[in-house]
Amino acid sequence: MIQTAPHNVPLEKEPDGQEENNDLFDHEDQRTKRLKNNNIESELNLREKYAQRSFYFAILWLIFLIALTFSQFVFRNEKIGLKEAEFLAVSTTTTAAVFGFWAIVLRSLFPSKAQETKKQ
Repeated sequence: MIQTAPHNVPLEKEPDGQEENNDLFDHEDQRTKRLKNNNIESELNLREKYAQRSFYFAILWLIFLIALTFSQFVFRNEKIGLKEAEFLAVSTTTTAAVFGFWAIVLRSLFPSKAQETKKQ
């Protein structure tokens, strides 16, 4: 009767060295391929994670901008809030910062082919 190891590798009572080596130990090229696949999988997971986080960050920015604009309209008659120049400065710099953030995130998450080949 042939027993099986934890990885479903058949165990023989009298294996020779080469069979045992082939069954129980990875070859270097198989190990390299597996590590490369694991690296690609983890990169994809990180891309998804950070793309989702940057999306939520952009949503928060949009909510802030809408709330700021709404508060300007509500408190305009009561002379509370930002002056026109201050409002434009805050909304413009915030928008530029968020678009810059998006550009950095997208460029690092999804590099061009030239950057990927340079990295390898």
